[in-house]
Amino acid sequence: MNIDDFIAKILAYEKLPTIYKLGKFMNSYRKGKNGNYLECDCSGLIKGTLWGYPYNGKYGNIYPDVNANTIMSSYCYNKSSDFDNISKGEFVWMNGHIGVYIGNGKVCECSPKWENGIQITNLKARKWAKHGYSKWLDYSSNTNTNTNTNTNTNTNKTWDIEAIARDVINGKYGNGHETRKKMIGCDDATYQKIRKRVNELSR
Repeated sequence: MNIDDFIAKILAYEKLPTIYKLGKFMNSYRKGKNGNYLECDCSGLIKGTLWGYPYNGKYGNIYPDVNANTIMSSYCYNKSSDFDNISKGEFVWMNGHIGVYIGNGKVCECSPKWENGIQITNLKARKWAKHGYSKWLDYSSNTNTNTNTNTNTNTNKTWDIEAIARDVINGKYGNGHETRKKMIGCDDATYQKIRKRVNELSR
C-alpha cells in the first residue's frame, strides 16, 4: 500500500468512534453510551488497515498477525533511535507499543491512554525508542525521506541471504514469490539469490 493512502486511511479511522481493546484490529464494535465504538489496539491499527478493516477486511491476507515488538524488529528497516531525522510514514516504537508518524511532530496511534482509542498525539509526548520504515508500505511518493524507502527496490541494504532463506523455509514470509518478495522488501536480483539458496537448502 502507498504510504499516502495508508496515512489517509488511519486518519479517517481516527475520526470514527473508537476504543482501545487488546487483540482487536477494527474487526468488532463495543456498545457505548453514544453508540458503537470500533475496537482496536496499537498494532491492530496498522494490521487492520492493511487487512482492509473495518470495511470488507480479510484477516491475515499477505500481512502476518504479529505484535508491536515483532513489527519493529522483523518488518521495519533503516531503524534509528535518532528522532531528528524521522520521516512521514515511519513507524514509531517503544516496548509493547507502536504508532505511525504522520508528520509535523504528530503520531497516529491507538492507546488506552489519553483519549482511549485511535488518536493523534505529539511525538514528544512519549519516550519512543525507535523509528523505522515498514517493509509492508511503499514510500516512493514520500518526498520527506532520508533514504531509499521503497521496500520493493531497496538495493542499498546488505542482505543476509542465508538467514532470510531459512526464514522463508520456516514460513516467516508466507507463500508465493510475489508475497515473499514484498514482505522481505528486497529487489528482484536479491530475491533470486534468496530463492536459489532456498532451493539448495530444500534439496
